Amino acid sequence: MRKYPNPKNLTTEEILKSRRPFHIDDLVALALEREDVLLASHCLEELKQCDDVKESVVDLKNMIFG
Repeated sequence: MRKYPNPKNLTTEEILKSRRPFHIDDLVALALEREDVLLASHCLEELKQCDDVKESVVDLKNMIFG
């Protein structure tokens, strides 16, 4: 059973306004899939608060900053 809700069917605006706890890996994958800079920026902010950061940060930075 899935512990976190799936954000795939939501718009970026709905995700950012939601109080539901989405898993950061799901959000990163979705930002990369959609090439969504706003969602990617949100993910970076969330990841800055984590001690355990994965390679996905590099992918997000490359997408945002070229």
